[in-house]
Amino acid sequence: MSRSLHVHKDLGSIVAAQAGSPVAPEISVLADLLHERYGEALLAVLAYGSCLRDTSFDESLIDLYVLVSEYRETHGPGIQAFANRLVPPNVYYLEHTDGGRALRSKYAVVTVDQFERKVSPSTSNPYFWARFAQPCALVYARDEATSGRVHAALATAVRTAHANGYSLAGPEAGWRTVWTALFAATYRTELRPESASRAASIVDHGAEYFERISTVLEYERTQGAADPSGATEVHANWFMRRLAGKALSIARLIKAGMTFSGGADYLAWKISRHSGVAIKVTPWQRRHPILAALMMAPKLYRKGGFR
Repeated sequence: MSRSLHVHKDLGSIVAAQAGSPVAPEISVLADLLHERYGEALLAVLAYGSCLRDTSFDESLIDLYVLVSEYRETHGPGIQAFANRLVPPNVYYLEHTDGGRALRSKYAVVTVDQFERKVSPSTSNPYFWARFAQPCALVYARDEATSGRVHAALATAVRTAHANGYSLAGPEAGWRTVWTALFAATYRTELRPESASRAASIVDHGAEYFERISTVLEYERTQGAADPSGATEVHANWFMRRLAGKALSIARLIKAGMTFSGGADYLAWKISRHSGVAIKVTPWQRRHPILAALMMAPKLYRKGGFR
């Protein structure tokens, strides 16, 4: 086996090993509930974000991605299937009491086909590939073929994100600078409440993983190895990405008002947790979360509730 092929295999192995990391029992409980909810339509469940970094589920939601076979089978023939196909993902809320303890989850639904497309370099918006270049865990997969498909998509997300970070940081930058620049830039393409230091903290927490995958990708780059994802040269207009990304964030926020039970309280909690801007949610805002979000947005932006 050539060194180049060995390196490509190594990246897949690193990603698969990370995806196979054990998760807290609470996450597995919620994955089982999602399996019951979606039945044969469910192909895989991924855990990502703060639920893998933080141990206190009393103060945070467990972030999950539900990968399904197709939208009509999952949502039925109505507006939810159409909206998910148009602007993925649809976001839902799941709460379960386990041993007297309330477990809360925010989970997103997307087809495996669309997930694969959204993490590829053909997708300019970083919403998917920036998230899944980070450490995540494959909590459930229907079979080995599905596991392999998800692992390949995660590796593609890593390649896409790294190529974009490399173009931002420059050829002389170290791996930490590359990933910090990437996450800082992608955060600005969404309506995010996190502080400017959030990108660096994510890299610090996953430092071993980011260093390992960067070593493989940098070796490929120096050897001129063929990149199967095509994510080699990036010449992105980040200003246009920010405009388009914020528009998509608004569209997803509107959709969440239709699918996410308790959405107004969740948004208030998330903004307060990440920015320190306290929000009191009124009964009217709970009944009309979309109108409330649109009306509150300018004020929250001025106060630093999101960027």
